This record gives sequence, structure tokens and C-alpha cells, in this order.
Amino acid sequence: MLRLASSLPLVLLLASTPAVGAQEGDSRQAAAVAVPAGSYRPLLVTGDGAVSVEPFRLDAMAVTRGDFLAFVAAHPEWRRNTAPELFVDEGYLAGWPSDLDAGEGLDRPVTEVSWFAARAFCAAHGGRLPTTDEWEYAASLPEPGWDPADRPALHARFLALHQQRPGPDALPAVGRTVRNQLGVWDLHGVIHEWTADFNNQMLTGAGRDDRGLDRELFCAAGSVGVPDPSDYAGFLRSAHRASLDGSRGGLLLGFRCAYPT
Repeated sequence: MLRLASSLPLVLLLASTPAVGAQEGDSRQAAAVAVPAGSYRPLLVTGDGAVSVEPFRLDAMAVTRGDFLAFVAAHPEWRRNTAPELFVDEGYLAGWPSDLDAGEGLDRPVTEVSWFAARAFCAAHGGRLPTTDEWEYAASLPEPGWDPADRPALHARFLALHQQRPGPDALPAVGRTVRNQLGVWDLHGVIHEWTADFNNQMLTGAGRDDRGLDRELFCAAGSVGVPDPSDYAGFLRSAHRASLDGSRGGLLLGFRCAYPT
């Protein structure tokens, strides 16, 4: 398993990332959901460990193939065959028939997009990628009318969504799965999503304490020492962090944008 890239190389590379100008009065930003200030408890933090989040706005749905197709049409520097190799790998938009053909299902979430390309898309719409805390806070908000007593049933449903998750060419259209109480869709059980600071934790050994000589190699060892070992839906959502670098475009890795209030 690959380690997370350290934050230093990404910081040094940002100055060279192809720039795109923000569009004033952008309709995507106008349609974003307002997320009020609040707090949540991170998955891997013990004790109280509550993290406060300032208010922000978040895309109600993930960026779609159609959205990203319009972006690369307007910004040729981010097309598959012209994007700098420094910022994308060989998997970047690999499933598209051509640079300006995203194939069928333009209302499905775009995947195979690097962190750098996702960041550029958001900047072009006057936004940015959400921080990990912002994303996790939004993902922690329940569905309308949710009863905390129904948590086992909710976990079972998220597990089923994860197990049935199809390949990128058969993903559901955005806005078809779980919606939180603010109206943000599909934060569970569809794709993984980039965050601005995805590399803020150096995780090895699948999140276990690597000081153990036996690396605690047993099923679910990654949940040892966390506040709620039963939160396996959370582990499914977060497990991908330990194998990413900014140029990678995963088969089920997409994104959505955040904006100032």
C-alpha cells in the first residue's frame, strides 16, 4: 500500500499548477447548499475530540461528467492529452472515449480526476475543494427525520451501498442515494471524494499503530483505539486516504466544491 504524499511536495507544486479564472456570478456556486457552523467528532480521534467547523457552502451533488466535460472544453490545458504529467497520471479521464467525449451518463459523478484537476475545476467556479473537516461534518449530518435509534439500520444500508458500488460506467446519476438534512446528496456509498487537505495525516499499516511488531494483523484491527469501533460505515468511507497522491485519478474517485458564505 502506498503512503500518503507529504504535504511539502504539494505545497511546492501549487505555484506551478495551470491557473484558471473564476467565473463571476457562477450558477454552480449560487446553487450550493449553506452549511451552518457546527462540530463533529472525527473517526480516528479519541476522547471528546470535537472539531469545530465554520459556516461554508457546499455543492449539493458531486461534479458530474457533463460538468467536467464543459470545464475541459473551456480550459484545454486540463484535457486528457494536454494536462501536465506532473499533475495527472495515466488514469486521468482514462475511461473517456476522447478528450472532448465523456461517453454516456453525463449526469453521473465524474471520476478518474486528479486532486490538481479537481482543485482547478473548483477555482474556475469561484470555489475550492472542501477541507476534510468540512466534508466529514457534512457527511455526519443525518437524513431528514432520522432517529439515532435507527443507527444499526443506517450502517447496514451504507454497507450494502458500498458492497454494491458499481464501476464508473455504471454509477447512478447524482442525487439518487442518501440526502442529508441540509439537502446534500450522495456523501455515502457512491464514490470517494477529494478534500483540500487529504494528505494531512500520515497513515500507514491501514491506520494501525505501526509500532506493534506484529502490526496487529487481524480483521478490523484498523478500528483499535478509536472512539467507536462499530462505526464500520465510517471506515469504509475513509479507508482510501492511505493510498493517494495528488496526481492520481482513481476509478471511483471524484469530488465536489465548497465556497465561502
